[in-house]
Amino acid sequence: MSIPKDHHLLPVFYLRGFCNGEMHKGESHEDDPTRCRVFIHDRERGECRARGVKNIAIERLFYSADTLEGGRDPEPEEKLSVLETRAARITRNLSYRGGLTNVQRAWLARFVAYMKFRTPAFRNWTELFAEKNAKALKELYFPTLDSIREYVRARGSRSTRCRRR
Repeated sequence: MSIPKDHHLLPVFYLRGFCNGEMHKGESHEDDPTRCRVFIHDRERGECRARGVKNIAIERLFYSADTLEGGRDPEPEEKLSVLETRAARITRNLSYRGGLTNVQRAWLARFVAYMKFRTPAFRNWTELFAEKNAKALKELYFPTLDSIREYVRARGSRSTRCRRR
């Protein structure tokens, strides 16, 4: 099985929610939802145009974690995919009069929360924060070499792989 490399910053099912089905009736939109297009504003060209939802809001390997060996760990993207699939199923079955179970509410709340933290803007902010505060955080949490040793000893060294939680 190949590992997905093009990661959507906004899930395809979410983008499809902005698709105008009436506009696409003559294009078999209902039979083939992959044909769904939305209008986007291209800042570089200064124009609006229709684009397929499968081709927008994509960053290459955006959710892959770097491993200590120099490779890529696809686990974060895989976990997001599970969350998106559940959220898509829940939102597809929503109705104005129907309610949600507590489990559905929890999955949908998790999905909405992750939407904020899965963007380039948030990543840039965290990298800037880390860059500005790395020295202070290091001195706060690891003031001595012994404190680093104690931290490593307490947590063990189970794997050389980087794991995002």
